[in-house]
Amino acid sequence: MYRFKNGKLAGWTMEHAMLRRTPLLYWIADWAKSVIPDKPHLRPLLREFKQLRRLLRDAPVRVGCQRKNCKLPVTRMSFQLDGVDRSLLPGALYWCDRHDPSQYPEWEEDERPVMPLQFNALREPGYGDKNSQKAIHLAVLEGLGIEKKPSRITEEFARRYFAKLSQ
Repeated sequence: MYRFKNGKLAGWTMEHAMLRRTPLLYWIADWAKSVIPDKPHLRPLLREFKQLRRLLRDAPVRVGCQRKNCKLPVTRMSFQLDGVDRSLLPGALYWCDRHDPSQYPEWEEDERPVMPLQFNALREPGYGDKNSQKAIHLAVLEGLGIEKKPSRITEEFARRYFAKLSQ
């Protein structure tokens, strides 16, 4: 278990940070990857980060497809865009591989970016602003059936959640 020693996440475990402060953790991992040649002590951070990402990618999704009576597993999510700054608005819609918003006239009016239902969507180009990152983070938590309010996710909950996923 990797525990941060300094910075904004000092004292946090990697599991806790992965569920509660995901956008910041992705930024830290990107930074660590770029400085690895100079700072090899960051290798354990990246190793555990990749392992947790893999576990979350394969985690069971707890929401259903937006299309009524569809029983297929959800793989993607879409968001409305803010008309002013074009950031993603909270409140994702979830879609299976067979359905997406472009197939339905009622969704066609809005431009709705569709992205995978996983935290890697935080790296989608054009959505690096704070509001978009928060919307993606909350949507993935909801899709995985985790608490909607990240502030309620404790270190103990995160440890148990990842332990259950790794079984």
